[in-house]
Amino acid sequence: MELTAAIGRDWADVLEGLPQAAIARAAIRFQQENPKAKPTPAAIYALALEAIPKPKLVVPAPKEPPPQIDRCSAEAAAEIMAKAGFKPKKFNEGAAE
Repeated sequence: MELTAAIGRDWADVLEGLPQAAIARAAIRFQQENPKAKPTPAAIYALALEAIPKPKLVVPAPKEPPPQIDRCSAEAAAEIMAKAGFKPKKFNEGAAE
């Protein structure tokens, strides 16, 4: 009983941090490839590493430049405001000289 627990701890120490699904796939693959052999923690670890999907580099799509906005000239803006009857106050207008 004590030996079984020690063997279990060894397996847990070696396989710690690996995804459970990868370990399961590794165990199945080992059994398929070596039907008469007993697996070792190292063999399962190596197969589990192969079973873990490799990370993919995600490159964001290039940002499109903002749309070009047609701006009107200061004279055109003043004309539009005059037609609308709007007279903006100017900074320091009417201040004592």
